[in-house]
Amino acid sequence: GGGVLVCVVLVPKYFVSAVVRLTLFSLTVRKAAFSASLLGTGEGHVGPISTETTLIFGKILSNVGNAYNPYTGIFTAPVRGIYEFKLFVYNHATSSVSSGASLHKNGERLVTAYAHNDDRQHVSSSNSVIVLMEQGDVVFVRLWANRRIFDSKNHHSTFSGHILFPL
Repeated sequence: GGGVLVCVVLVPKYFVSAVVRLTLFSLTVRKAAFSASLLGTGEGHVGPISTETTLIFGKILSNVGNAYNPYTGIFTAPVRGIYEFKLFVYNHATSSVSSGASLHKNGERLVTAYAHNDDRQHVSSSNSVIVLMEQGDVVFVRLWANRRIFDSKNHHSTFSGHILFPL
């Protein structure tokens, strides 16, 4: 007659625990990467405005995971991790209004991109930061009071970010 073959595999307890943690981790991790240009269409300046203002980067170049909100200009971290953010600003030549904007995390200024203009040359400035984000933390860009930045179909002024790795 037929027999039953029984196979017993002994797996160390720590291995099973690691597999369970890895499986749970992979189910909760979301990808997050975005890049947006200031103006959705056309070309022109934003500012000067008499008070510091949150900028809305309306031309979405990529938004994997939809963590960047194109209606508010705010990126919300989907998971705890280490993220990188970049800011590029551009301004036409003018001696009257310089460009200046800052990246903020939960309302705290992290880094600044500033360029002092004269009426002979266009200017650009950039900055980036690598920062720990908790799930739900937000990052956004604020235009400095009485400053301006320019954008066009060439996407001179951009805000980008992505998760480097979750924690």
